[in-house]
Amino acid sequence: MRERRTTEQAHTIIMVIKLRKATMSEFDYLQEVTVWDETSYSVSNHTYILNKAGQLAGYIKSGTSAEIWFKSPMKQFSKSRRKFKRVNKPN
Repeated sequence: MRERRTTEQAHTIIMVIKLRKATMSEFDYLQEVTVWDETSYSVSNHTYILNKAGQLAGYIKSGTSAEIWFKSPMKQFSKSRRKFKRVNKPN
């Protein structure tokens, strides 16, 4: 008997399939290079994965290479007051 999948599992499977079909050119990888010298606390600069519409599709935590993808892109992502450099997809 087949095991029934939860809605979350089904969404995850669909996202993985879509990402496998996507080519690297469909996403821009932006590494943040902002200097946070005016803060009294530590701020990590991560690498952000944007789709062609400029929406945040995922990110890579600083010091790691694991891509973390969102179920749906974040439309409110803003690059204002921050600095980025375009990088190739990390291995």
